Amino acid sequence: MLQKELEIKNKQISDLNDRLAECQKLLDQYQKLSAMEKVVQKIEMENSPEKEEESLTPSSAEPETRKKAWWKFWEN
Repeated sequence: MLQKELEIKNKQISDLNDRLAECQKLLDQYQKLSAMEKVVQKIEMENSPEKEEESLTPSSAEPETRKKAWWKFWEN
């Protein structure tokens, strides 16, 4: 009886170890992809500093809108 319970527990431990190994593998893959994305973003930023500067400065074609004070919301 105890031997059977021990076998069941060993099987459960084995299954959990398998699942843990699979999760670890997926986590490693995710971390590698994340690191690769960061490298790609860094390379893109280094290769196009002009575009980044242009996006940070307001365009003359886009008028700046001023926010109304909250108490003047209903006034036109």
